Amino acid sequence: MIKAYNSIDIIAKLVVANCYQVNQLIVDQADQRAGEVSNYEDLWRITMGNYNAGSGCTRKAIIGVWDYYKFINWLHISEQYDKGCQGAIDYVSGVCR
Repeated sequence: MIKAYNSIDIIAKLVVANCYQVNQLIVDQADQRAGEVSNYEDLWRITMGNYNAGSGCTRKAIIGVWDYYKFINWLHISEQYDKGCQGAIDYVSGVCR
């Protein structure tokens, strides 16, 4: 129980770091903040996808989505994940039930 309690702070910091990273990936591609080109629920899913698949997978997906749609949502991001990144789709589905 103590180990679980002590890990809460670390997990919270990891989630916050992934939020910042997703925002920066979006800013780099769209030249706008994440909240300007997506919504809260999709950004949480993208953040969890980034946590699971990594920033390389998420960056590539954001580029593909932004270049085609000019807005960013989880549905389109998940469709852009390469085969090696697709495990994040099930992960996000499980986390965001």
